[in-house]
Amino acid sequence: MRKDRLYIGFLVFSILLYAVTEFLKPTPLSWAPDFTKNSSIPFGAEIVYDNLDVLFPSKSIEHNNRTLYSTDVDSTNSRPKNWIFINNQFGFDPFETGKLIEWAEQGHQIFISGLVAGKLADTLNLELEFFFSLLDSVAKAGNQTVNFKNTLLNSTDWKYTTKTNIHHITSFDTAKTEVLGYWNKDQVNFIKTNVGDGAFYINSTPHLFTNYYLRNPELATYAFTALSYLPIEETIWDSYYKAGRKVAGTPMAIILQTDGLKHAWYLAICTLLLFMIFKAKREQRIIPIIEPPQYWSIKFAETIGELYMEQGSNREVLDKKLAFFYEYIATHLHLNTSNKDSTFKTDLAFRSGIEKQSILALFDLIELTEASDKITLNELKLITSKIDEFYKNTQR
Repeated sequence: MRKDRLYIGFLVFSILLYAVTEFLKPTPLSWAPDFTKNSSIPFGAEIVYDNLDVLFPSKSIEHNNRTLYSTDVDSTNSRPKNWIFINNQFGFDPFETGKLIEWAEQGHQIFISGLVAGKLADTLNLELEFFFSLLDSVAKAGNQTVNFKNTLLNSTDWKYTTKTNIHHITSFDTAKTEVLGYWNKDQVNFIKTNVGDGAFYINSTPHLFTNYYLRNPELATYAFTALSYLPIEETIWDSYYKAGRKVAGTPMAIILQTDGLKHAWYLAICTLLLFMIFKAKREQRIIPIIEPPQYWSIKFAETIGELYMEQGSNREVLDKKLAFFYEYIATHLHLNTSNKDSTFKTDLAFRSGIEKQSILALFDLIELTEASDKITLNELKLITSKIDEFYKNTQR
């Protein structure tokens, strides 16, 4: 038992030590692509979102966290809006593409930074190519540059060290498209495609809009210069088409994605296991067999009765029964049994609640048997049944 307590104590101490260690250890830095407006990790977009009111002064900045299926734009509003989509890649389906084209035709300006594929790329005749040359990527890893075609915007090339995949635009509709910027001086990375009264601004370097690069004041101007191509109008930031958007498919996913809930869940599991261990041990303990109490008075009476029956002395049995009968009357009905006259019999009938005729018949039978020297078995049974009937009716 003492050894079991030692093992259980060690198990509890280990669990508590693990929980404290997990709680106190620093959260590791995540380099996952995120692009969400509230994310402060390197590839989050907290900095650019917080400074949109500087780019579009006196204009409302909204964010849309719904799909394009469930997003409606008021076509009666004469003022166009800016839409900003920034993510590592986009694969809009035909319906979503139709929505974007419709908004552009109505005069809205749609800024998309990321790898554009699917139906929208086909509609705009876009082709983007991944920079995959191993030798070139190693040689240029610390010497990437971006700039704009408009030389007035280029005080100098923006140099940066790449931390993500690199794509550049290799094909587009030249009749509707204007080149706005380059990557490494000769690869197109920023274009404007006119559609109806509006336009699409396609930028292939979304990582330059994240916190990792915007923390550098010199490089931060590139992202805000690119966004400055949008007119100063009401602006809507996309919060749905994001790599870092939290999607909880089940309640368990929410628990495991939240540190506090996750630790509480693990603690609950450990507590349940400990409860099962203790309960199982309690259930398996041997239960001693408890013998029922022996009623020796009944056993004694049965033994005496059998003894008298074996000896065949009906007289003695009757005398014992009459003695018990008189003792019962004296004890329970509080009558003096030494004088069994008519007054006694009347009082007995009154106190027992039995008719006087039955009392008189009983005592006539008793007097008859007392006067006889020899009692037959049938006479013994008859007077026994009468006395038992007296007991039964008295106890009602």
